[in-house]
Amino acid sequence: MVELLHAPPLVHLPYPPPTSDALGNNWYVDVRNLGPNDVTLEETAPSGNMSPQFTVLLHPKDVVRVRVAGSTYLVVKRY
Repeated sequence: MVELLHAPPLVHLPYPPPTSDALGNNWYVDVRNLGPNDVTLEETAPSGNMSPQFTVLLHPKDVVRVRVAGSTYLVVKRY
């Protein structure tokens, strides 16, 4: 669980996305926005590409689970 408190308006996820572990488990992270402002999670765009492949807006008190599926991120659960 990563908790964001007074976070900047934009938080970048790594590119390329993390790979599976030695047991084949996909990488995931739960992110909670503790506020006080909205935060956007965004995949860092590859060089030369201005538009990210993944973005999700978190309002204060929102929690999301983000996981990797192949070469992209997905939101799999909102709490």
